Amino acid sequence: MRAESPIGPAASLAIPNFRWLWLGTVFSSIGQWMQQVVLGWVVYDITGSGTILGGVNGVRSVAMLGFGPFAGVFIDRADAKRVMVAVSLFLMGLSTLMGVLLFTDLIRVWHIFLFMFAFGLAQVLDQPLRATMTFLLVPSRLAPNAMALNTAAMSSTRALGPGVGGALLPLIGAAGAFFAQAASYLFATLTRFMIAFPVRDQAQRRDSPLQNLKDGVRFVATARYTRAFLLLNLTAPVLLIPIFTALTPIYAKDVFESNETGLGLLVAMVGVGGVLGAAAVAALGSFERRGLLELVALLGFSAGLFCFSFAAELWQGLLLMLFTGFAEQVFLLTNMTMLQLTVPNHMRGRVSSLMMLGFGLMPIGALAAGAGSDVIGPQAITRIMAGAGGIIAILLLFAAPIVRNATLSHMMRLHAEANEDTAQTAPAEA
Repeated sequence: MRAESPIGPAASLAIPNFRWLWLGTVFSSIGQWMQQVVLGWVVYDITGSGTILGGVNGVRSVAMLGFGPFAGVFIDRADAKRVMVAVSLFLMGLSTLMGVLLFTDLIRVWHIFLFMFAFGLAQVLDQPLRATMTFLLVPSRLAPNAMALNTAAMSSTRALGPGVGGALLPLIGAAGAFFAQAASYLFATLTRFMIAFPVRDQAQRRDSPLQNLKDGVRFVATARYTRAFLLLNLTAPVLLIPIFTALTPIYAKDVFESNETGLGLLVAMVGVGGVLGAAAVAALGSFERRGLLELVALLGFSAGLFCFSFAAELWQGLLLMLFTGFAEQVFLLTNMTMLQLTVPNHMRGRVSSLMMLGFGLMPIGALAAGAGSDVIGPQAITRIMAGAGGIIAILLLFAAPIVRNATLSHMMRLHAEANEDTAQTAPAEA
């Protein structure tokens, strides 16, 4: 038998359909990260309230938690190309509308809340659908590489997008920055027109959407690998990532005695670390011990944040944010890849949307981090939350062989068998 050629770091980009999907991810991620900076500035400029600023982000999570499972059913039943194009156009329209409201000075706080709710609805569809299509546009052996490249695209824009948004504000104002975001979504839309999506099995359309939802829940409840990786996925959004989102401004101002520049550097270093982490995973090729890698990365993620709480100087914090961003992306990407490999293609949208529920819970972690910072200080609450993440990683290393011993080849074999069984049991089209 002829041996398979080694998988290079950019192997999946040789596939035209995936290349267009990857470019669309770059453009849409630029718009998303620009928005985070610009919208935060607008909210605080209008209201001067940190509480309202936190509430705006909470509204997005309400959409994720309330509509995530139903979005997964829709993704598995709908025409993928139409949905992806429609979501991009919808985001372009939202950004344009916000630009017009700002330009005409008609913006009100309730507009911003409505905007973030609508944005959350779009994310509920867009992110799981991109993860689903990544697996369908490349051969199974390239799936981990493709996921890593997509994550590298998002992480690089995480490093660049906030800087671009911050630079645009004094040059063209908040309205102009939103028009620039609309342009990024327009380019994302154009790339999605270029993708030739594969024909998907439509057998699930014979059942009602409610039955599809029940099937998805039943699958997660009975598939032990899927259940294990899905539960492990909750750790970072609830305990660790909120430290990035809620506490870095406090560290920048009160601990490191810096300003907006220091905050921007901290956020950017997380993104740079994420790019390096995604690139490292993309270069792993056929590395087998992905389950062990995932738990070690979770331990490193927790340890990096724990050590960050002891940093006294900005340069120390920046180095630790670089390491932490690296470990974060290795953990998230490995978890996502292993989880997706446990899912048959016809169930992928529903399971991907359940992953979004973890990120919908992130404001709860952010609220705990913020409240804890007020009561016991940012360093102490960081040590508690990061310590809890580290304890979970250590316990799973010793007590969860289903994760620790999971290998890439075994997950890919299960994936192939599940899809073969689906193809054999699906009734023939009339």
